[in-house]
Amino acid sequence: EDLARKMGELSAGKREVEAVLENMSEALVLTDGRGVIKAMNPAAERLAGLKPGAAAGRRMLDVFGGTGFEEAALEALVSGRPASRDSAPAAGRPAELKVNAAPVLEGGKVKGCVLVAHDVSELKKVERLRKDFVANVSHELKTPLTAIKGSVETLLGGAVDDRDHRGEFLESVLRQASRLEALVDDLLRLSSL
Repeated sequence: EDLARKMGELSAGKREVEAVLENMSEALVLTDGRGVIKAMNPAAERLAGLKPGAAAGRRMLDVFGGTGFEEAALEALVSGRPASRDSAPAAGRPAELKVNAAPVLEGGKVKGCVLVAHDVSELKKVERLRKDFVANVSHELKTPLTAIKGSVETLLGGAVDDRDHRGEFLESVLRQASRLEALVDDLLRLSSL
């Protein structure tokens, strides 16, 4: 009875682990100590463009050439410490990946490696958009500030006493200050959206 109960618990635990691995959105690969693939989850098989079970027994380089998998695995296997690699999009694989590798240790010796790849394409895209946005906003803010500074410097340099032209400089300062105010209002609206 005890054996049957233990076997049932082990079987249930195995099904739970399999369900987690099958439904992970991240690619997961397990290798032996030489970097030969022992197992992959469906996400990794899709990433490699393979049918289920087709990668077992193959080398990382043959399956994931140029994706960062093999470099991360090699570093983790040799050093016995976790490693990480980024990979740019490639032909047939438009995703940008962050590959993390962790050695599987047994008795202090490296017996294999577990690799997890996250698709960071959207994060990279958002980061590029953020940088472009900051650069554009900086430029848009700098233009009226430069005009205001130039007008004020001219006024301080003696134009304040020139009744014929000081009004033009003051109108320029007011116009540019209004432009800055509109830009800040737009930024606040964007922020709230």
